[in-house]
Amino acid sequence: MEPLKKFPIPPDQSGYTFTDPTEILMVQLEGGQSRFRRDILNSDFRMNVQWTLNSEEYSFYRIFYNTLITRGCDPFLMDLYVDDGETLTEHRCHFIPGTSGLKSQQGKCFVVGATLEVHPITTALANNPAAKNYQYDVEKNNQADVYAAFGDFSIKSIDKFDNLMNVQIPADLA
Repeated sequence: MEPLKKFPIPPDQSGYTFTDPTEILMVQLEGGQSRFRRDILNSDFRMNVQWTLNSEEYSFYRIFYNTLITRGCDPFLMDLYVDDGETLTEHRCHFIPGTSGLKSQQGKCFVVGATLEVHPITTALANNPAAKNYQYDVEKNNQADVYAAFGDFSIKSIDKFDNLMNVQIPADLA
């Protein structure tokens, strides 16, 4: 299997919109509370993205779309801010047919938009043999549990506690 092509230009940070995927089924019952159950794990979601490109980047975008990924038919890799707002992470993406195009152009400034089907980070990392340390979900889930139980103070205290346990105490014992 040929490795996926990677689009190297991340979308504008101000050009993102997406909604988390629907993984829950809901059945509305007559005269009572609705029933919910988990249906699909790690389902894909749709993301609207936009790029502000110069003329060379726009030419590359058109070549990438039309030839390298066969007019949007083939999957590709792209770095996105999805699960962590501070770190670009690689995701497997598809263009949704009929959504890629030039939104506006002024001089040598091209604004391009598209809707992507994006595979969640857990799927992207689990299927990526280059991902050496798959601790992302565990660490984030632990932080979410601590925050839910103890509030904002606990998250601020974690760094202080980490420093105490991993730096100060070992230095005092040495």
